[in-house]
Amino acid sequence: MYRHKIISSLELKKNERKIKWIKWWGVFTFVAIPLPLTGVWTGTCIALFVGLSKKETILSVILGNLVAGLIMMTISYLFADNTMIVLWFFLGLVAVFALVLAVRAIIKKILKKKSAE
Repeated sequence: MYRHKIISSLELKKNERKIKWIKWWGVFTFVAIPLPLTGVWTGTCIALFVGLSKKETILSVILGNLVAGLIMMTISYLFADNTMIVLWFFLGLVAVFALVLAVRAIIKKILKKKSAE
Protein backbone atom coordinates (compact mmCIF):
# COMPACT_ATOMS: atom_id res chain seq x y z
CA MET A 1 0.00 0.00 0.00
CA TYR A 2 1.37 3.42 -1.00
CA ARG A 3 1.21 6.33 1.37
CA HIS A 4 0.84 9.76 -0.13
CA LYS A 5 2.27 12.75 1.63
CA ILE A 6 -0.29 15.50 1.95
CA ILE A 7 1.23 18.89 1.29
CA SER A 8 -0.37 21.64 3.29
CA SER A 9 -1.16 24.97 1.68
CA LEU A 10 1.45 26.59 3.94
CA GLU A 11 4.19 24.31 2.57
CA LEU A 12 2.98 24.93 -0.96
CA LYS A 13 3.16 28.71 -0.50
CA LYS A 14 6.62 28.36 1.02
CA ASN A 15 7.79 26.37 -2.00
CA GLU A 16 6.26 28.90 -4.40
CA ARG A 17 8.06 31.75 -2.62
CA LYS A 18 11.33 29.82 -2.79
CA ILE A 19 10.89 29.20 -6.52
CA LYS A 20 10.08 32.89 -7.16
CA TRP A 21 13.16 33.87 -5.13
CA ILE A 22 15.36 31.55 -7.21
CA LYS A 23 13.89 32.95 -10.44
CA TRP A 24 14.48 36.53 -9.25
CA TRP A 25 18.10 35.83 -8.29
CA GLY A 26 18.66 33.98 -11.56
CA VAL A 27 17.52 36.96 -13.65
CA PHE A 28 19.47 39.38 -11.45
CA THR A 29 22.68 37.32 -11.77
CA PHE A 30 22.22 36.90 -15.52
CA VAL A 31 21.89 40.66 -16.05
CA ALA A 32 24.68 41.47 -13.56
CA ILE A 33 27.27 39.53 -15.58
CA PRO A 34 28.81 42.09 -17.95
CA LEU A 35 29.14 39.95 -21.06
CA PRO A 36 27.61 40.35 -24.51
CA LEU A 37 23.93 39.30 -24.68
CA THR A 38 23.48 39.27 -20.89
CA GLY A 39 21.94 42.70 -20.63
CA VAL A 40 18.62 44.31 -19.88
CA TRP A 41 16.80 43.22 -23.05
CA THR A 42 17.70 39.56 -22.75
CA GLY A 43 17.19 39.59 -18.98
CA THR A 44 13.71 41.04 -19.40
CA CYS A 45 12.82 38.37 -21.96
CA ILE A 46 14.05 35.65 -19.60
CA ALA A 47 12.12 37.17 -16.67
CA LEU A 48 8.91 37.18 -18.69
CA PHE A 49 9.61 33.63 -19.89
CA VAL A 50 10.04 32.28 -16.33
CA GLY A 51 6.92 34.12 -15.17
CA LEU A 52 8.11 36.96 -12.95
CA SER A 53 5.69 39.80 -12.36
CA LYS A 54 6.35 43.26 -13.79
CA LYS A 55 7.48 44.60 -10.41
CA GLU A 56 9.90 41.69 -9.83
CA THR A 57 11.20 41.94 -13.41
CA ILE A 58 11.87 45.67 -13.19
CA LEU A 59 13.59 45.35 -9.81
CA SER A 60 15.83 42.43 -10.77
CA VAL A 61 16.80 43.92 -14.14
CA ILE A 62 17.55 47.41 -12.80
CA LEU A 63 19.64 46.09 -9.90
CA GLY A 64 21.44 43.63 -12.17
CA ASN A 65 22.24 46.42 -14.63
CA LEU A 66 23.53 48.57 -11.78
CA VAL A 67 25.87 45.78 -10.65
CA ALA A 68 27.08 45.19 -14.22
CA GLY A 69 27.78 48.91 -14.57
CA LEU A 70 29.71 48.94 -11.29
CA ILE A 71 31.77 45.93 -12.41
CA MET A 72 32.63 47.59 -15.73
CA MET A 73 33.43 50.87 -14.01
CA THR A 74 35.75 49.09 -11.58
CA ILE A 75 37.50 47.21 -14.39
CA SER A 76 37.90 50.45 -16.35
CA TYR A 77 39.24 52.28 -13.31
CA LEU A 78 41.68 49.56 -12.19
CA PHE A 79 42.97 48.78 -15.67
CA ALA A 80 42.73 52.26 -17.21
CA ASP A 81 45.83 51.79 -19.36
CA ASN A 82 44.96 48.23 -20.38
CA THR A 83 41.18 48.36 -20.58
CA MET A 84 41.03 47.08 -24.14
CA ILE A 85 43.32 44.17 -23.31
CA VAL A 86 41.08 43.14 -20.40
CA LEU A 87 37.90 43.46 -22.48
CA TRP A 88 39.40 41.45 -25.38
CA PHE A 89 40.50 38.83 -22.84
CA PHE A 90 36.94 38.45 -21.56
CA LEU A 91 35.57 38.39 -25.10
CA GLY A 92 38.13 35.69 -25.92
CA LEU A 93 36.96 33.66 -22.93
CA VAL A 94 33.38 33.88 -24.17
CA ALA A 95 34.48 32.80 -27.66
CA VAL A 96 36.44 29.83 -26.29
CA PHE A 97 33.48 28.81 -24.14
CA ALA A 98 31.14 28.98 -27.13
CA LEU A 99 33.59 26.97 -29.22
CA VAL A 100 33.89 24.29 -26.55
CA LEU A 101 30.10 24.02 -26.32
CA ALA A 102 29.79 23.74 -30.10
CA VAL A 103 32.48 21.03 -30.33
CA ARG A 104 30.87 19.15 -27.45
CA ALA A 105 27.48 19.22 -29.21
CA ILE A 106 29.03 17.99 -32.46
CA ILE A 107 30.87 15.14 -30.70
CA LYS A 108 27.69 14.18 -28.86
CA LYS A 109 25.77 14.10 -32.13
CA ILE A 110 28.43 11.94 -33.81
CA LEU A 111 28.53 9.49 -30.90
CA LYS A 112 24.74 9.29 -30.84
CA LYS A 113 24.71 8.58 -34.57
CA LYS A 114 27.35 5.84 -34.21
CA SER A 115 25.52 4.20 -31.32
CA ALA A 116 22.30 4.14 -33.39
CA GLU A 117 24.04 2.23 -36.19
